[in-house]
Amino acid sequence: MPEAYAEACVARDGLRGQPGVLALPQLSTFDYLMLREDPTALRLIRPALRRFIEEDQARGGALISTLLEYVATDLSAKAVAERLHLHVNTACYRLERIAERTGCDLRRLADVHELLIAVRLLAGRAPAGSPPEGR
Repeated sequence: MPEAYAEACVARDGLRGQPGVLALPQLSTFDYLMLREDPTALRLIRPALRRFIEEDQARGGALISTLLEYVATDLSAKAVAERLHLHVNTACYRLERIAERTGCDLRRLADVHELLIAVRLLAGRAPAGSPPEGR
């Protein structure tokens, strides 16, 4: 019974504060893991990534939103520009700022994963209006 309750709590958290019902199987494995609080994972986030996330959130989160859209559009700067109603050069500029400030190469899957995990753990949000990843 305690395990079922814990899973129900994770499914509830998967709604990201929105009303409704979410069955646990609707979450991707990634979403499930990101919803579970793990102090070790938080401790392992590189200081540069932590600083980037905290500073960007304080400024309104434009770079984090750009990054999340970049991931949601399969790493397409052109699609990011369309979804965020930006000029493609502005989207590219934002992606370059993210790379400079974090030291991550946004063309390397491992770097994008590390950055995405840090954002999801620290900022705890996904692109506005998007369903959980993988769905």
